Amino acid sequence: MINLNETRLAAVVENALAAVENNRRWQNAIRKGADILTSGNPYLHFTGKSLLMLSESGEIYEANGVCQCKAYPMPCKHRAAYKLVKRYLEAAN
Repeated sequence: MINLNETRLAAVVENALAAVENNRRWQNAIRKGADILTSGNPYLHFTGKSLLMLSESGEIYEANGVCQCKAYPMPCKHRAAYKLVKRYLEAAN
């Protein structure tokens, strides 16, 4: 489980959305990725190189620049969640 400060995560999400303001698919993926991070998902683990997460389907996905989900190679919530965690941790340093 990852413990994230909601205020700091909200700022990271806002910045990510602004960065892709003309790309609706990435905007949707970012919002859904943020939901994964704030929903109390019992299995979220950041390895430093990827984010492991339990999906609603019962599958465990490992996302970084790629993902095993059906949406890939389109923007997906799993890759968005990974990018949000990565940016969150970078902002903390």
